[in-house]
Amino acid sequence: MKYVFEDHYPLFKCTASKCPDTCCKGWDIIIDPDTYEQYKYYDTEFGKTVIENIRIDEDSDAVFIQKNGRCPFLNENNLCDIIINEGENALCEVCRQHPRFVEGYGGITEISLSLSCPAVIDILKDKTSLTFYNTKETDEIPEYIIDDPLLPALFKLRQKMFGIIEHNSVNDAVSLIYSLAVRFQELIETDDYSSADSLTPELCEIKEFDYYGVLSSLEILTDEWRRVLNSEENEPGNIDENDILLKNILIYFVYRYIPKAINDGNIISKAEFIIFSLGSVIRYAKRNQSAVSQKEKIAYTARLYSKEIEHDPDNIETIINTI
Repeated sequence: MKYVFEDHYPLFKCTASKCPDTCCKGWDIIIDPDTYEQYKYYDTEFGKTVIENIRIDEDSDAVFIQKNGRCPFLNENNLCDIIINEGENALCEVCRQHPRFVEGYGGITEISLSLSCPAVIDILKDKTSLTFYNTKETDEIPEYIIDDPLLPALFKLRQKMFGIIEHNSVNDAVSLIYSLAVRFQELIETDDYSSADSLTPELCEIKEFDYYGVLSSLEILTDEWRRVLNSEENEPGNIDENDILLKNILIYFVYRYIPKAINDGNIISKAEFIIFSLGSVIRYAKRNQSAVSQKEKIAYTARLYSKEIEHDPDNIETIINTI
């Protein structure tokens, strides 16, 4: 198995109780079956408390019963009582992985750090070169192999998009990425990627999105995000298209979503979701009248967007099907 990591992956460190947000607030935390079985066999008083704070939801998943929008084991110091009492090995899979996204592509597993985490955003604020070349080879045998020429072609396409972002303003990069996706879609239709390396994008018009209409139609997780959307009527300010954080956010979205076209052969829908996501961040960062600096406006909006959208596959699917 080959694992691919962002080059800044080793820099990440959870800030725990010092975090301005918490990943244990607002979300329904689904407990994987193996961990749920493990909890059933705890014979300590704390173990009994764990079971008492679990319910089975409408999808037959075991979830922690939230208290005032918080995980019942998130204490007043914003620390996890499960770790304190039972150790990190007692965490369910969701809690162990966060803020990591793990994407499997046959013999390749890509791991990225979520924008929803303030510590991750802090890393990206001033990182001048964002790459994804950190790899690790293991003896693990993958559960399946993707023997489709589309997958390596998508990886090459993504790399070309990284170069476009590096050498262009964000506005031009978005246009060129979309143009490249449209031309690549034609290759997908013919199942012939021999000319993929020679595809040349050009500046093109991007359709207008109804950002507020789409985002406000989704289930809203936090009051913070509701306030962001309610800033729609605020007079927009200016955002520097060459802000390094903005470019890193675009690279992040390209990294995560371009290879997903292997699932349905639709690269245009992935490009449109990337553009919509970046456009949402820019739109509401411009309308943020509370943050002081441009970088803080971008960081705050990107973090909340990721928290509301990226951690809910239904929201992603709804956006793709709507825009």
